[in-house]
Amino acid sequence: MPHSRYHSRGFSLSEALILVGILGIAGTLVAVNSAKSEAEAREQDLHERRGLISEAIDSYRADHGWYPCDPARDWNRSANPANLVRQLTEYTDATGRPSVERNGSAKFGPYLSSLPAEPVSGLAKVTVDTNRERTLGDLGAATAGGEGRGGWRYEVRSGHVVADLGRSFPANYPRF
Repeated sequence: MPHSRYHSRGFSLSEALILVGILGIAGTLVAVNSAKSEAEAREQDLHERRGLISEAIDSYRADHGWYPCDPARDWNRSANPANLVRQLTEYTDATGRPSVERNGSAKFGPYLSSLPAEPVSGLAKVTVDTNRERTLGDLGAATAGGEGRGGWRYEVRSGHVVADLGRSFPANYPRF
């Protein structure tokens, strides 16, 4: 059978354009799903880190009868953030005074090995608020409206902790 000189073995221009279009759509879908997976992983990381701090604070309350930095009862009534971190990462006595060693009086904790960094700013710091008692949702909304300093915001009266990022909070992150 004779071959036509117009018969080619490659793709025609229209077939090549269709193939490029299909590959473009597939690439876009992969990129969107990848970005969504990355955002979901960051969101889960934030939830896990905040959960660790919340559990530590709740454990402290279970042992002592109040949240750390309680202005009426706790050793750290001045709400010094560095002392709060020590209270969560070292042993504490009945008043909340931290100690690097477990002894007869310092028998509670430690509740964390270290304060987890807040994953958006990367800061392992905490701001302490002793004046308000809000629900977790209200605290998250109030923090969202502020400037935000990075790290965590801890409210003593409620025991709640949220990421302290204010209006710079990425849209794809939960606030609490």
